[in-house]
Amino acid sequence: MIHSGDIFLADAGQEQRIQVVVLTNGEFNRRAGRVIVAPRLDGPPDVISSPWRVLDGDSVYAIDFMLSL
Repeated sequence: MIHSGDIFLADAGQEQRIQVVVLTNGEFNRRAGRVIVAPRLDGPPDVISSPWRVLDGDSVYAIDFMLSL
């Protein structure tokens, strides 16, 4: 089962994959048949801060760019 906080490579189309962090919990994922994720940003961190950017070690995830998969 997929849980909040899990990190995956997601299909971004055109044979491209992006690293994402799961934002929704397992119950939501099971009932909706979808997962809400935030993509990892590449490059240097920008000036937008919490709560729209989440740091995980050296990775920055963009909550304001949420996706449904």
